[in-house]
Amino acid sequence: MMAELSVTRHQLVSQAETIGRVTAERDAAQTAHASILAAQSAPASVGAPVPVWRSWWPWLMLLAVVVLSITLLVWLR
Repeated sequence: MMAELSVTRHQLVSQAETIGRVTAERDAAQTAHASILAAQSAPASVGAPVPVWRSWWPWLMLLAVVVLSITLLVWLR
């Protein structure tokens, strides 16, 4: 009876160690998964200010073309 009790205690200790290790691995995997999801869902450039020249450059180019065209028309007359 004492031998069986000793074997059972040894099995319980082994199972408890396995449960502890598996729980730690699960927690680490959940943390890694949460950080991956957070990185994927985080917008890359939300709130980043756009430089003024980037929003105005098409209009500035159009103005430059118009001024150049008028200058050429006046000069060629």
